Amino acid sequence: DLRATKWSYIFDEVQFHTEFAVRDYYFATQRTSTVALAAIFNVVDHVDHQDRRDILHSLLFVLNEDFESPKELFAAWDRLRYFLGENASVANNDSDIPASVSEETAECYDD
Repeated sequence: DLRATKWSYIFDEVQFHTEFAVRDYYFATQRTSTVALAAIFNVVDHVDHQDRRDILHSLLFVLNEDFESPKELFAAWDRLRYFLGENASVANNDSDIPASVSEETAECYDD
């Protein structure tokens, strides 16, 4: 379980990232759930391994066909990371899913 202080950090950072995203017209054309998930993925990438795994595992339970395809979600996440200046693959024109999240997601499926 995540402590209240970690949840508070995650919520504050996700809120900051979603508010920051409105500065880029690209995000105005995306579904709000896509922007929210991009922000969550961005923040989760900065928490420790076990917390990241737990959060991603929980997200797998809520993600369904009502959300954008994984390709669209990761494109939005990549753009938000780039927009925030976090060395995203968009800067290198590389659309691969970042290893930390893809490995963590694969581990969640193994459970």
